Amino acid sequence: MVQALNHAKHGVDILSGTRVRTHFARPNWKEVFSSIARKHPNSTVGVFYCGIPTVAKELKKQAQEISQKTSTRFEFHKEHF
Repeated sequence: MVQALNHAKHGVDILSGTRVRTHFARPNWKEVFSSIARKHPNSTVGVFYCGIPTVAKELKKQAQEISQKTSTRFEFHKEHF
């Protein structure tokens, strides 16, 4: 609550010190991909990820689903270290 109020008043995130507000929780990937697809129709968008397999699985699934439903093609790429 304090974070939101501070950002609204001063335009600066109290955690990062930047203008970008910190959000707590996992993103709604379906909405993120849908928003990108709406803004970039008939485009190819690369999705690059390095991290835990659970998130990789969800990102790949959303990339495939939104690619099938829209004219935007998402290409998922996963890195292993």
